[in-house]
Amino acid sequence: MDRTKKVLLHEPLYPFVEPHPWEVELFNTVKVRRLKQLAHFGAGSIVSSVVHSRFEHAVGVWKLAAIFFPDDVLLRGAAILHDIGHLPFSHSLEKILGFNHHHLTEQFIQEEEISDILREIGINPFEIIDYLNKPSVLTGKEDILGIDHLDSFFRDTYMAGECKYLPKDMLSKIHCTPKGIETDEVTGLYLLKLI
Repeated sequence: MDRTKKVLLHEPLYPFVEPHPWEVELFNTVKVRRLKQLAHFGAGSIVSSVVHSRFEHAVGVWKLAAIFFPDDVLLRGAAILHDIGHLPFSHSLEKILGFNHHHLTEQFIQEEEISDILREIGINPFEIIDYLNKPSVLTGKEDILGIDHLDSFFRDTYMAGECKYLPKDMLSKIHCTPKGIETDEVTGLYLLKLI
């Protein structure tokens, strides 16, 4: 398969972002494409109308990273790869089978297909792994919302038909810094309702 073949990264929540060629390559890897078959809501998708894939979520997190931090190559790569270790039914199956999606993510990032792409752009795969394993604007902190969860809250609310405002219309009111997400009081209260 041609890894540079354009992949459709359109989705309704955020403005279009032009991917770099290496990002297209990452989205076209087997481990990232398999996310299209995994429900983001895990086992909850069986009984809920909130149904979207982990791939759609990865695209959303990547778009937020690209919008707020367009020059942060490490963050953009980590955003694409952050969920590749998930199994079907997500967290609920991990405990039963004794798997850990974080460990699987680390393993998949080190495999040749993904690690070669990262090395071609000057990123050591372990830099991505380290980034995913520490508090950051992607993962959040104990008391600070990261863009991974921000997309989850936006996406789940949108898919449930409960989104009062489209996320793309709210982005101008949200400022994302390495310290976290900042906004005005009205937007902040709305975001709290999403949670």
